[in-house]
Amino acid sequence: ALSKVAKQALRAPACGCQPLTVAIRNISFSPRQVTSASDASFHSVSFSETDHPKVLITGGLGQLGVGLAKLLRKRFGKNNVILSDIRKPPSNVFHSGPFIYSDILDYKNLREIVVNNRITWLVHYSALLSAVGEANVALARAVNITGLHNILDIAAEHG
Repeated sequence: ALSKVAKQALRAPACGCQPLTVAIRNISFSPRQVTSASDASFHSVSFSETDHPKVLITGGLGQLGVGLAKLLRKRFGKNNVILSDIRKPPSNVFHSGPFIYSDILDYKNLREIVVNNRITWLVHYSALLSAVGEANVALARAVNITGLHNILDIAAEHG
């Protein structure tokens, strides 16, 4: 199921624009391992009940997070996928599985979440999109650059 989703995401959309490629980082791999999207191959991976990944989705209330959480929770169990965001989730999202308030700029809190929940996969969706980013460049730099650095540092530390 996830391999189908990944393959669909890599296909060119009907509009002729470039497909959106989303990176999912498994922090049990070397932090220096980098693969370009064009080199990526997707394989179906089977997990036993005891070795399901523990997933943290940052920016989980954005355009992609809730949908991905639904797919991953169906595959790995709802308690193995944690959504995080700085916004209050709608009731249906709050009751669909674990949710943690988290600011991507708070390194210490992010690290505690990863350690305390034994996170093995980080999906980083926290970002300010262009309209908001253009209106507040300093905040966009902080969230989009410092936030990414925080995630990468935590992944490297716990990889």
